[in-house]
Amino acid sequence: RQWGRPVTVGLRNLSIRTRLLAVISAVTLLAITTFGAIALVSEREAARDALSSEQAALATLVANRSAAALLFGDPSLAQENLDALGGIAHVQAACLYDNEGRLFTGYTAPGAQSCPETRGGSGLASEGSLVAEVPVELDEIVGSLSLRSSLGPVEARLREQAETWAAAGAVGAVLALVFAFLLERLISGPIQRVSAV
Repeated sequence: RQWGRPVTVGLRNLSIRTRLLAVISAVTLLAITTFGAIALVSEREAARDALSSEQAALATLVANRSAAALLFGDPSLAQENLDALGGIAHVQAACLYDNEGRLFTGYTAPGAQSCPETRGGSGLASEGSLVAEVPVELDEIVGSLSLRSSLGPVEARLREQAETWAAAGAVGAVLALVFAFLLERLISGPIQRVSAV
């Protein structure tokens, strides 16, 4: 109680103008910050879900194209299919495994970690990445394909959005202060005239 008393006294000593400006500014900043945080969290989840769906569809497509190569033991054809993923920026690695879980062939983007020699081995999943694993089928399951994608593009887009929200918040705060000054004159002006009588 003793600690909060100086704060209360200090607030009471503030002029109506100062109180009004402080309240409007605080409410505006709180609203902008809360809305921006909620929007960014929602956007992050939506972007991850979209990338996950795209990755699963891409992995299924490549697995279907590689089924014959895996069944007939043609690693060069399978490698051509996997190397086509090099044009997709977020793809870090694609690993094709046979039914025994041994690595048949794989694609690795420059600077990315290579495919594990066995399916489910350590090194495929890493921080900041998504992994999709789909079966390779040709009338029957002949192997599996694991596809690892980077979350880097998603995180970069979210950083850009955060910067945009911060700039919008700064503009909103300035506009709120301008509005507060105008409103303060409308409210405190008559009060000051009455008190002067």
